[in-house]
Amino acid sequence: MTFLRHLGFRRDRLPWEVGRPQSVLFVCRGNILRSPMAAALYRRELASNGRGDEDVFSAGLIPPGGRPADPRGRRLAPAFGVSLEDHSSQVVTEDLVARADLIVAMDRDNEARLVARFPNAGRKLVLLGLFAPERGDPVIPDPFSGTEEVVAACYARIERAVQGLAEALRRQPPVPLQSAGPMKQLARATLTHPWVMARAEAASRGHAAILLLHRFSRFEHGADGFPAPALRRHLAWLRGRRYNLAPLGDLVTAYREGRPTPPRTVAFTVDDGYADFAEVAAPVFAEFDCPVTVFLVTDFLDGRSWLWWDRLRYAFATSARHECTVELGGQPFTVAWDTPIRRAHAGAKLIDAIKWYPVRQRDALIKEAAFRLEIEFPTRPRDADAPMSWDTVRRLAGSGISFGPHSCSHPIHSAEDSETSRREIASSWQRVREEVPDALPIYCYPNGDDRSFGAREIAFLPELGIQAGISARPDYLSIGTQPATPKALGAIPRFSFDADPVRFMQVASGIERLKLRWRP
Repeated sequence: MTFLRHLGFRRDRLPWEVGRPQSVLFVCRGNILRSPMAAALYRRELASNGRGDEDVFSAGLIPPGGRPADPRGRRLAPAFGVSLEDHSSQVVTEDLVARADLIVAMDRDNEARLVARFPNAGRKLVLLGLFAPERGDPVIPDPFSGTEEVVAACYARIERAVQGLAEALRRQPPVPLQSAGPMKQLARATLTHPWVMARAEAASRGHAAILLLHRFSRFEHGADGFPAPALRRHLAWLRGRRYNLAPLGDLVTAYREGRPTPPRTVAFTVDDGYADFAEVAAPVFAEFDCPVTVFLVTDFLDGRSWLWWDRLRYAFATSARHECTVELGGQPFTVAWDTPIRRAHAGAKLIDAIKWYPVRQRDALIKEAAFRLEIEFPTRPRDADAPMSWDTVRRLAGSGISFGPHSCSHPIHSAEDSETSRREIASSWQRVREEVPDALPIYCYPNGDDRSFGAREIAFLPELGIQAGISARPDYLSIGTQPATPKALGAIPRFSFDADPVRFMQVASGIERLKLRWRP
């Protein structure tokens, strides 16, 4: 049985690696009947036990997102002490799977599709019906084609199963250890032991962790992103351990002047300028008096264009076609699909294929794809993909949030000619200063890895009055221990902000610095 479980064929008990999860994902086919009800009931159980800080969310396996709960479910929900009125469906993504400590599916088809599409989901996946008090088949069938009475019976079974799940999880240890075998579990527990953590923090003087985020959860519009409960939990942990939550500008000034930072220094950054930052994240950062810097794609905020990957995702999500061919490098590039899941994969495949093209060629390819898919883009992006307004930016700037430039059109600088690359930096910097006069003179490279920019872009920065450039290369900013050369100032590193609390603690405390140094 254990062998079959590890192959992904049996979900007959809780994965022992999960511990007591801080984030639970409920999954069904369309995310309009079973999984939203299961998530609502699980939140009810947590609240009744005084545990309302866990991140509980739901998703479906088929597009589109943004649909309300089924009318039958909305009518029945109050009888179970919950509401589905504000629910909006979303599709399971790799980010959602990674974010969840535990994934709870409704039936075998859900289970098989999840494991096939996201192999890493297998070891934290269970069937909800296994926790119902009645014996027998653990599958909770889809009541979509049934009457309202069928839906009511399904909801009653979901309620009993959720109560059983909540009780089983209540007995679990509190630390989530995602997808970890015995040796990895031991290693993670050792690295986050209070004794190890305290010594790593003490040794972190002069080594600041700069953290990177993009999107934030705003489920009422179907948007995917970093969950507000996890952000709040991480910030509470930092404040509770008296971390120095520093403005990015202060870190760069200290780096230029060679002044080491105190131990436990962390700074936060957010890229692109989506509206969900203002609506979801900004209040959480304000709650913990935590500085944050947002880097803005100026054409996006000016309404000149959607962010390019959102345009392609929209095109694939709304097209009635089942195939798309564009010409890449003189050769036809074809993606085809016959299921909703393969449709999403096809869109992602084309996004990856054109990512490294210059902006003009990339935009032409997007137009070609839209023509082949027989769709037209709305003037404005969907609510889920909308930018902040400049009025919002100015309001937030007045509350202590800082802003900097992140290009005009989100190019890959290394793919552009010198004139275009320089113009992207100069124009975005000028535009941000027009709206926010005290904007940070720090440029954030789109994509941000070592292939995306180089010595040419680093040399542009001081010419344009920009003091530093920030990348997405994962490392610490070592202040006072490494000289602030023009090259180093032009490529300041950052870590992606991780929802996994163990991984987050390792980065924030400085344990990850030791791992990076020991790694071959």
